Amino acid sequence: MKHDSLSSADYERLADVAEKGFDPGGFHTARRGRPSLGASGTSPLLATRVSAQVRDRARVRAAAEGRTMSQVLRDLVEAYANGSDGEPRKARRRR
Repeated sequence: MKHDSLSSADYERLADVAEKGFDPGGFHTARRGRPSLGASGTSPLLATRVSAQVRDRARVRAAAEGRTMSQVLRDLVEAYANGSDGEPRKARRRR
């Protein structure tokens, strides 16, 4: 049975419903995007650039560990924010 076209009776039923009116407050708005990672309801996006070689090596290691790059990066940023001493090298100053 095909469901991609409406019959005259379907149009009549839809028109009857529209003429009677309906409460739009009963509709639930769907949130767009991925679910929040925190209790605040938002998960800000952090972006950075690395060389293609670093990205590729990180992808290989993450895949070998059964993790996504997002999981790896979230863990690294959280460890840094919590004061972990796992810094790979000292930050370079920009000139």
